[in-house]
Amino acid sequence: MPPAQQTSSTVRWMIPLVVLVAAASAGAGLLTREIYQRPLVDTPPLAEVSSTTPRAALPGDRTVKLTADAAEHPEHEAVRGLLQSHFDAINDRRYDAWAATVTALRAQGMPRSQWESDYASTQDGSIVVQRIESASTTSLRVLLNFVSTQDTAKAPDDLRSDCIRWRVVYLLVWDGNKLKLSNGPENRSPQYESC
Repeated sequence: MPPAQQTSSTVRWMIPLVVLVAAASAGAGLLTREIYQRPLVDTPPLAEVSSTTPRAALPGDRTVKLTADAAEHPEHEAVRGLLQSHFDAINDRRYDAWAATVTALRAQGMPRSQWESDYASTQDGSIVVQRIESASTTSLRVLLNFVSTQDTAKAPDDLRSDCIRWRVVYLLVWDGNKLKLSNGPENRSPQYESC
C-alpha cells in the first residue's frame, strides 16, 4: 500500500477512536463528579463556641449538631439521635435513660450511685459531631467536641476546672437494631482544656 493511502486509512480509523476516548473520558468525569458530590443534608447549623464566648453562656446549646462531613455518613441520624439521648440523660440526671444509650458492659462499669455522684453537677452543651467513620460492619467511630460545666471537684484530676472543652472519640456498636456507646480504646484518650 502506498504511504499516502496508508496515512488516509490510519486517519479514518483514528478519528472514531479519538471521539470514543473523549466521550468515555467525559462520561467517567461526570460519573466521578456525581459519586463524590456532597449531598445537601438538612442539619442544624454548626455550633460555634469561641474563646470569647461569655462564660455565663457556656456550656451552650444542648442540641447535638453535625458538621457537613459527619452528615454525609449514612448513619448520621442514628448517631445524632443516640448522642442527643445520651447527653439529655446526663443533663437531666436520668440514669436509666443514660443506661439505655450505652452497652450493658459500660453500664455495669458505672453503677447508679457512682454515676449520680460523678454527674451531679455536670451540664453538657455545644455538642458537635465532627466526623463519623465505619470502624467495622457492626461499629462506628465518632469524633465530637463538647463543652461541660461542673463542680471543680468533679473535673478530671489533672484539670480542676468548672468549664472544660472536650475532644473525644466514641465507639458506637449496633446492639440489635440500636446504636449504643461502648467501651473501647478510642474512649480512653480524650483531649480537654479549660474554657
